[in-house]
Amino acid sequence: MKKIFILIVVITTSFISFGQNKCDTSEYYAQNAQFFFNTFQKGTVVFNDETKVDAILNYNVVSNDVYYIDENKYFSLNRENVKYVAICDYRFYFENGKVLQLIFYKGVQLLVERNVNMEEFYDKKGAYGATSPNTVGTDFLDVTLSNLPEDRSYLVNLRDKEDKEINVVINYKIKYGKKFYPATQKSFLKIYSENKDKLKKYFSENNFDFKNKQDLIQIANYCISL
Repeated sequence: MKKIFILIVVITTSFISFGQNKCDTSEYYAQNAQFFFNTFQKGTVVFNDETKVDAILNYNVVSNDVYYIDENKYFSLNRENVKYVAICDYRFYFENGKVLQLIFYKGVQLLVERNVNMEEFYDKKGAYGATSPNTVGTDFLDVTLSNLPEDRSYLVNLRDKEDKEINVVINYKIKYGKKFYPATQKSFLKIYSENKDKLKKYFSENNFDFKNKQDLIQIANYCISL
């Protein structure tokens, strides 16, 4: 494997059974449930030169990093020269320090950006304007990693009843060519400027929510049909 990964985070050696589909994604995120997938998965890192490296991977939504497993330790992926990461049937890009999940790919690409509101995990400002993280905030990287010997997958998202749920804000992006745009009416009109009039009429006749995944996919399908 190429030496492309850095930053050791945590080690554990416990063994447990786990009956869920190994590609299940998390429904919510908390101090002990930070990962997009409930277990680390076989995946592929694809570089800008189309070189590919297979690894055991997962996407940490809270730290906004992709991690890989090696000898029961997990590391953050060095993003330099990475084109995208494929895990199960999902594809993830990096852009401006963010991990973006691909949700549509037909001419134009639609992607999901997830942002965590960290303010709720910090105490109020002190007399001199300083802030300090509360107990939850200081333990974000203390995640249990459990090896499953029957299929060599790795369980994370070991939720605890004392966990505080983390608010994750969803934003949608458009990737057209090599550029990323916010998923807005203005962006669609700019990208498909040769059909601006048709698009304006289409938008006026439909009450689209540009924060709704299915609405955005419907718009994208219409655009590529023009």
